[in-house]
Amino acid sequence: MRGPTFLLHAAVWFSAATAAPAQHRAPRHDAASWVPTEEGSNWSYHRVTTRFDAPGQKGEARIGKGVFGTYLRPDGSRWHLVAVHDGGTRRYEHWNTEGPGLLVQATSRANGTADVRSTCPLAAPVGAVNQWEWQVEAKDETFVWRASLVAFDEAVTVPAGSFRAVHVHVEAFGEKPGLVETEDSWFARDVGLVRLERNTDKVQEVTELLAFTRGRDQTPERLTTLQMLAPPAWLWQRRGAATIRWLDKDAGSVAFGGRFALVGDGADLQLAFVRPGAFVALAADGAVSWKEIARGESQPDHELIATTAARLHAARLRLADVVIEDEDHGMATLRATGPAGRRSFSVSVTPSKRDLVVEVQEQTAKQ
Repeated sequence: MRGPTFLLHAAVWFSAATAAPAQHRAPRHDAASWVPTEEGSNWSYHRVTTRFDAPGQKGEARIGKGVFGTYLRPDGSRWHLVAVHDGGTRRYEHWNTEGPGLLVQATSRANGTADVRSTCPLAAPVGAVNQWEWQVEAKDETFVWRASLVAFDEAVTVPAGSFRAVHVHVEAFGEKPGLVETEDSWFARDVGLVRLERNTDKVQEVTELLAFTRGRDQTPERLTTLQMLAPPAWLWQRRGAATIRWLDKDAGSVAFGGRFALVGDGADLQLAFVRPGAFVALAADGAVSWKEIARGESQPDHELIATTAARLHAARLRLADVVIEDEDHGMATLRATGPAGRRSFSVSVTPSKRDLVVEVQEQTAKQ
């Protein structure tokens, strides 16, 4: 009996072992398979601009894109915050790859997506959708962008190398008759956009990939950092390890290149900003130093800092039904409902010679 049983087990094992690689090699056709979204992914591009009204004159620019991280929106959708350095300007893009394809929202601020419409440069399932469109409002005019799949596996060569890519052609139409703009883009699997050609009646732009580095999830390194560097009282209580809750639910929290963590044992809560290899403890009182947190920001967004600080203040006080309203000049208003009623706070960012100080003041008494 032992012999046949062994042979049966071996046959089952062999069948599973030979079937597994075939399942693993099955290609995916969602947008995420063509556009990497891991934190730390970086793209470097070279763009050449030719103006038709100035023959022989060309402008060149270096463009960089990097994924800060992933955040959740109130509807539960997952978006990826991407910083874009275009010449001397900086802006943000928000990517979503879970729906009908690659959805992109471009904003000047990290958390300013309330009224921004999405573009869809790549539809999914990739290769199965031949035509799609979207609308964009600009300068009091609505533009309709109509995209078509030209080729699924086209050869393209750029400074970063040779790729087999999906070729998409897009045409833009305004409210007046006639074509406004055309774009041709090439997306390579596991790399993203490798080439973009844009044409209007005045200019032609050709953007090509110079280099790409894929990132990875850095949460384990941050957790290790928190455990190694945080004060022991934060993490180790008499009954064991304290709880750690990462506060990564809006674009502002990931815009600083790290993570905010709420740490405690249920009775005493502390806040920390954590990067791999270093963390910054946030004071329990109203004033918080943001010098280390904002490091690396060439032009710190005071309004972004104020909004993020308001959210952290609400997490520290365990307030429910929180509404955060942005205001100008680095201020935000936090309105929340707690056990004792409604409370309102004013959060302001004050730049000094060497630091950025966040102050939180309660504006109205408990009701």
